[in-house]
Amino acid sequence: MGSPPRTDEQRRKHAEYMRRWRAGCVAKKRREKALEAAANPHLVMPETAAPDAAALIEWIEAVLRVPTGPLMGRPFKLGDWQKEWIAAALAPGIQEAGQSVARKNGKSGEIAAVILAGLCGPLNRHGWRAIVTSMTGLLAKELRHAIVLTARASGLEDRIRERKAPPPGFILGDHDSRVDFLAADRATGHAVGADLALIDEAGLLQEAQRGLWNAVYSCISGRNGRFWAISIQGDGPMFQELEARAATDTVHWQKFAADTDGDIFSEEQWHKANPGLTDGIKSIEYMRGAASRAKTATANEMHFRAYDLNMPVDPERETIVSVHDYQGCVADRPEPLSGDIIIGWDLGGSASMTCAAAYSLESRRLKVFGAFGDEPPLSQRARTDRMGSLYQRMVDQGELTLYPGKVTPVVDFMSAVMRDVADCGTIIAMGTDRYRRAEAQQAFADAGIPNHVPVHWRGQGASKTADGTHDVRAFQKSVLGKRLCVGKSAMLEAAIASSVLRYDNAGNPALDKAGNNARIDALSAAVIAVGIGDLIQPKPLFKHHVV
Repeated sequence: MGSPPRTDEQRRKHAEYMRRWRAGCVAKKRREKALEAAANPHLVMPETAAPDAAALIEWIEAVLRVPTGPLMGRPFKLGDWQKEWIAAALAPGIQEAGQSVARKNGKSGEIAAVILAGLCGPLNRHGWRAIVTSMTGLLAKELRHAIVLTARASGLEDRIRERKAPPPGFILGDHDSRVDFLAADRATGHAVGADLALIDEAGLLQEAQRGLWNAVYSCISGRNGRFWAISIQGDGPMFQELEARAATDTVHWQKFAADTDGDIFSEEQWHKANPGLTDGIKSIEYMRGAASRAKTATANEMHFRAYDLNMPVDPERETIVSVHDYQGCVADRPEPLSGDIIIGWDLGGSASMTCAAAYSLESRRLKVFGAFGDEPPLSQRARTDRMGSLYQRMVDQGELTLYPGKVTPVVDFMSAVMRDVADCGTIIAMGTDRYRRAEAQQAFADAGIPNHVPVHWRGQGASKTADGTHDVRAFQKSVLGKRLCVGKSAMLEAAIASSVLRYDNAGNPALDKAGNNARIDALSAAVIAVGIGDLIQPKPLFKHHVV
């Protein structure tokens, strides 16, 4: 027989009793921990103490063991580059620290080591808190698992307590310390305070996730904590902005990357992006295999550039052709422009480049021209666009012209290009984006371009019959069939490496210019010129023999 139902008053008294009982339990635990701390002051870092980087590095190498891989079971050894970054990231006055390095260079192990130091090592103190954000829930779980495995391999499994729910989970440590894991594809922010807020693969977070980035950063405000971002470069804007602040007193930045204009199949470039090759973390045999795969497909090449060479590209996008295939069309002594010539135009503004591409129907020779205003200075523009020395190389090669002011004088540029090309052959057609038709018509008239030269107004859409799809496919066929002749061109090669294709529902491609910076305008002009050239085939010569 069951107990009689409680009255409202009985339920109220029971609830009040349970509340007081829970509060008493919490107070008892707090008293016990306070007594423990008083009896063992060496166990906990004081609230006001600054982290001791030297003690942290010593503890990592003395206590931790490698949990997996070829070095499993051996003492955890930090590379000199990792020690430098940790020491600088924990230095007084440093609030933000960024580390950009190719994948599989010990990044997860480095994160696991620092987190364990906060949970049960020299960074530990009462209530120490960390927030770790990964791109997806799966990656967040993998990072949590790496911390747990490192603790087990190092005999610290009794000092931490893993919790898998709610996913992606959290880990508890000594003295009420805790690390929470967030997934960028689910989370919109976090309300708790943190001594350390860390974003893994920060270079892959896009503009749409700026709110998450700012929310994670705000976690350190109440504790005067530290914000760390560790990643490949990717093309994420927030990670780029952190690099741009590297010169300020509160930011430390460390980057290992292949040169933007370097040979991606050179072992010298591999070492620039992978300090772990020297430390034995990453193997040179793997890099050789990855480089071989990169030669077989455009998608493989983009992954190789992003993940293994830490170049500033989105690994998931598809370029119009691979740089490797394009380089097969580059000649040391190319044929000069001659005969019937087509010019493609791409009109830019203050931020983007104004470009032209001249294409010879007979020799298949393609030559590009570009122009910028000289404000801001070229060096500053190169830093903003993350182009390294490429813009200066374009100037040195005669491809890029600088004009006074912030905006390129389109008429002056057009006149200069027309003079150069007219000296080589006959201009039989021109093409440009029809979206800027009125502007282009006015510029053609002001530049004195003859009315008898036909202009093809090209759309940029993607469909079976769209201009954009036709022009892209014509350019791809010319490159893959090695029917294009190009001289050494830093401008065109950089544009191809930075290109993005978009597709309609039927899989028809077009060049995507949305969100791109000045690097692809030369390619846009070249695609238009080659596309028109595919439409205007030279008439075959028929020979008539009388027998």
